[in-house]
Amino acid sequence: MQTAEAAATTEQAPSTGPAPSTNPVPSAEQAPFLSIVMPAYNGESLIRDAITCALNQPCRDLELIIGNDGSTDSTLAICEEFAAADPRVRIDDHVNYGLGKNLNELVRKTRGKWLIILSQDDAIVDDFYTDELKAFLETCAANDIEVIVPARLHSKLGESKTRVDYVPEHGLVGQYSPTSWDIQHELSSLLYSLDNIRRNELWFYEGYVEMESIWRHKNVYTARKALFTNDFYFAIRHRHDAQITSTWDFFKISPVRIETYWDLCLWHEQVNGSDAAACQRSWETLSDIVVNYVLDAYKKYGIGPKMDEALRVGRVGELLDAMPKQLGRTHRRILKGRRFKFVLNWARDNKDKWQHRWPVKVKKSTTSDIADLQAAAADFPAAYAKNVERCNLKPESDPGSEPENEQRSE
Repeated sequence: MQTAEAAATTEQAPSTGPAPSTNPVPSAEQAPFLSIVMPAYNGESLIRDAITCALNQPCRDLELIIGNDGSTDSTLAICEEFAAADPRVRIDDHVNYGLGKNLNELVRKTRGKWLIILSQDDAIVDDFYTDELKAFLETCAANDIEVIVPARLHSKLGESKTRVDYVPEHGLVGQYSPTSWDIQHELSSLLYSLDNIRRNELWFYEGYVEMESIWRHKNVYTARKALFTNDFYFAIRHRHDAQITSTWDFFKISPVRIETYWDLCLWHEQVNGSDAAACQRSWETLSDIVVNYVLDAYKKYGIGPKMDEALRVGRVGELLDAMPKQLGRTHRRILKGRRFKFVLNWARDNKDKWQHRWPVKVKKSTTSDIADLQAAAADFPAAYAKNVERCNLKPESDPGSEPENEQRSE
């Protein structure tokens, strides 16, 4: 069996495709096994392909819920075409909520056991959702695995080559693991247990812009177990100029980042305040964001009324009063100081100590043809068996025999 990493460097034989699924389309009364949600806004040029790749998966035991977020183009009409032809498609049409609230509404409407979040401009690998994958996910659930973090494909829209981004290493991690800070891929590259989301009330921030890295972190942190693996992938992430993040003014959204990461600090103290390392990490991450914001404001405005207004909007003063003492004198002195030239010089000299601590950047990747990587999906059933064996997973829960936890070194 070839891993995703091997498939990226080895020429693949043409695939004959998976065997026909024995799982029928779920009825209106029957809950589907897999829920795919798709937030949509003015996606008429790409959404048809995204919907098609989801509905053409071999195992038909799924639902696709599309949230039309007040589109002003033909997005809704395209979605209605699919809904009229396939009972698995449901549309949640509403005024413009923004991404976070749109995702929350979609997740609340799901009826499945596992979740994939599919962007309107991305794709799922052909022949990924098979009966074998469904059986593997059932085994994972029986062994308390509630998030799966696989490799992913990342390409420029329209190109035949793609980058394969790998997770650092294979293995299981337990609840409250520090590995939850090391999620390198976007939220649409992971598989989520809906039970974990509902049980822990994991919802997206509904403000101006959603910080998806926080939601991914919370899912892995609260999951009873999470599986990291490079043996398969499913998400094909597309880069293009119309992406939301390509139009962001990062200075303007920094106050939102400060607010959401501040909420994360309070969330950690509420969910598991005894985890001192996680609480410390969350405050350090927030302080890094504030330092960046202070430096950007100084470079943009210099010392004066505009600088003071930027610090007020960013709630820097309030944050300093709330910040715990364990951050250390140096960090607090840098944040409190009005000697901004000194701050700027210190930041440049000590950049590796604080900047971009989190989210984590992809550390290992290769490049290959998308067609070869699509064909490699024929080998994924063997990859599932490999993970079952590696992690000693049992077909059904056995109170007397816990699966081995392959804890990754931190």
